[in-house]
Amino acid sequence: MGTPDFTRVGPGLLGFFVIFALALATVLLIRSMVYHLRKVRYSPGPDGGAEESGSGSQEASPDRPDDPPTG
Repeated sequence: MGTPDFTRVGPGLLGFFVIFALALATVLLIRSMVYHLRKVRYSPGPDGGAEESGSGSQEASPDRPDDPPTG
C-alpha cells in the first residue's frame, strides 16, 4: 500500500451527488420564487395614479392587514 497519488484524487460519486442535489434545489427554489412573484399584485405608490373620487376603489387588502387606511 504506499502513499496515495494525490494527482489522481477526485471528488468521486459523493461529490457528484452533492453538486447535483444543490443544483436541483436551486432550480426548484427559483421556480417557486417565480411562481410567487407572479402572484404579487403591483399597485402604484401612495402618490402615483390613485383615484381621488372617493368611490371606495381602494380597500385594504386581506393579504396585508397592516396597510394604513386610505380615505
